[in-house]
Amino acid sequence: MRDLIFLTLHIYLILTLVCCIVGAEIPTSRQNLAGAIIDNKLYVFGGQRISGTAVTDTTADTNELWILDLTKSFDISSPPWVQGTSTNAPLVAYHTANVGGPENELLIIYGGENPNPIPSSPYAVYNTKTQEWSTANFDSASFVNRRKGHTGVTNFNDATIIYYAGKRYADFDNLENKALLNNELFIVFTGVDTWTTHVLPSGPEFIAFHTSTLLNGKMYVIGGALDANKLMKMDQILVFDLKKSQWISTPATGSDIPSERLGHTAVGTWDNKIIIYGGTTNFTSYFNDLYVLDTTTYPYTWSNIATNGIIPSGRTSHSMVMAGTNLIITFGQHVDQLKNGYPNNTLVLDTTTYTWQTTYTPSKLELTTPPKPNITYNTNSTDGKSSNATPSSSATSSSSDSTSKIALIIGLVGGIFGVLMFGAAIFLFFKWKKHRYMIQNTQNSTTNNANIVNSIFSGRPMKTDETGGRDDIEEGQLRYMDRDSANEPVEL
Repeated sequence: MRDLIFLTLHIYLILTLVCCIVGAEIPTSRQNLAGAIIDNKLYVFGGQRISGTAVTDTTADTNELWILDLTKSFDISSPPWVQGTSTNAPLVAYHTANVGGPENELLIIYGGENPNPIPSSPYAVYNTKTQEWSTANFDSASFVNRRKGHTGVTNFNDATIIYYAGKRYADFDNLENKALLNNELFIVFTGVDTWTTHVLPSGPEFIAFHTSTLLNGKMYVIGGALDANKLMKMDQILVFDLKKSQWISTPATGSDIPSERLGHTAVGTWDNKIIIYGGTTNFTSYFNDLYVLDTTTYPYTWSNIATNGIIPSGRTSHSMVMAGTNLIITFGQHVDQLKNGYPNNTLVLDTTTYTWQTTYTPSKLELTTPPKPNITYNTNSTDGKSSNATPSSSATSSSSDSTSKIALIIGLVGGIFGVLMFGAAIFLFFKWKKHRYMIQNTQNSTTNNANIVNSIFSGRPMKTDETGGRDDIEEGQLRYMDRDSANEPVEL
């Protein structure tokens, strides 16, 4: 039995080693990245990789793609990140990442800053079905200016993305020159083979590093920088009504209105509220507060939410998404960045109790699973209204769902190795058992033969020893031990 226990432990250790080899990877710390959820997987892309020093140029820009499965539970301290392919993906930071395509299968990267050589197109597209990067195919008249610090929101009803404002490509870091900021609003149609853009009414503010959130056909713009010394007020919310194609400004009240900020994040909830988190005013201090804007009231209402659990320190330039009832925050610039490096941890907040979690558990993912787009818009229309334009078959066709090629190879290797180890364990176990059986029977045979001889010469009935398992035979009950009887006594 002791040998069997040791054998089992060896098999366990070997299998554990295999799991470690093919298990989760840990991305390096980064800021100014972007992320989106597609098919209940979180995709985060790009940003500036940091290891304890401040960055003021593009040397730290990355094109890494990291994927996190949100259908399975995991420990917050070690999320099971899987690295996707970066072949043909641009090095970029300060960009946006949005969902697009006829089946919500595309991760669309737009804008940002790039190191030289600068890509010819400000768009990069990752197809989650084929796991391949490509550039967007626009018509010749489309509007594709570069920018950073802008926002993008996806209208899942028709696979369109609405982009707003940001800083022009020239001299990205100069907020003193207000002329570099813009107020442009345009829409991109991603549900057909050849994409097209249309310019919408410009916004009332030239702004950058704000947030935009789409709820029920309205885009809500919160916070941001108007110039180097002026931030957007939080008691007035800019709103663009997509149906009416017009801008409005709506007051927001509350007992505790958020401080002005930029570099924060915002997400919409299933009940028409907007959650904002983090940000900064001057990049020397960072907010870790959480506010909720209720857009169902007039005026809109701000609420400062007191969270429970282990409260994280403030951060900015992070990524944030809503997965069901869980708020997921990844990476960002930390208050102690020069001392401890940028945080590479993942934060999860349960919005039903507003408690910071130590373990992520999927919860009501259907609440944030978008519908498949109804692609019937006319791309020749300036307002994006439908007219019967149907995507071509190549646009609507998709590859079959498959896992990443790398993950498949690793899984096959791990599976084959596991089968071999299991087979080896079974073989060794039976070999060990047979060996013990032969030794035991040999001992039994030797002892029994000796007992028979002693019985003959002594004239007394034979008794089996401890190996045979019986020594309680009375006079007149002579028994013998048959070698093939598995040590069971047979009465004569």
